Amino acid sequence: MVFFSNETFTFYYFIILLFFILVICGCKTKEKEIGSVVTFKNVSGTVSTEEEITKDLEVFLKRSKELRSTFKDTNAYPLNYDLEKQEISIWISYNDAMKEIHDFFTRPGKLSFMIDNLTVIDGKHIKKVTVGKDSRKQKFINIYFDKDGTNQLFKITKNNINRKIDIYLDDELLVSPIIQEPVSGGKVQISLGSDEAKSDKYKILLSSGFLTTKFKVSSVTGGIPSPEKNLIEIDW
Repeated sequence: MVFFSNETFTFYYFIILLFFILVICGCKTKEKEIGSVVTFKNVSGTVSTEEEITKDLEVFLKRSKELRSTFKDTNAYPLNYDLEKQEISIWISYNDAMKEIHDFFTRPGKLSFMIDNLTVIDGKHIKKVTVGKDSRKQKFINIYFDKDGTNQLFKITKNNINRKIDIYLDDELLVSPIIQEPVSGGKVQISLGSDEAKSDKYKILLSSGFLTTKFKVSSVTGGIPSPEKNLIEIDW
């Protein structure tokens, strides 16, 4: 039978403890992603107020948070906004679809219901957006309106039975259904075919709100490590 002295036991205990500390630290150590800082500038020709650029920043934050579900293995963190320069800066991880990601952030994201080229309902009353799939594996999005939007939708559809209503996302026509009956539940379902990425992108654009002004990429600085978190936050 082998007995260990107190000194020997203490030594081995120290080695085992050190091993576990190194393992735990190693698990927490994560190599930072490398990406680009992209600056988006207001190019609308009109200077945004602090309230307006704060609202647009909120939209950028929400889109950043949901970006990975649309662009695989992509992260984004809003870093800064400059009221004087009318700019918002975001760190974006490298991706083969960078141009598409830039367009994703600068797209207004405004929903419009139109009859005879007149907007009768817009997207400011959207409460929630979900994505679903039917039995044929066709994707669709459900748009739920708040109380005011629900009342507007009911009134418009009640007064325009058998007329066509065009539903746009920005300048893109999504569907043009014929109104068969009043819509009383405050919910609209739009079919999008089998394109899953497209339906996820539309969900983010619609649920994150729409931009109040027009933005364009003004600069891209590459080779920047990820900040690991937003440097600016808004409580919404």
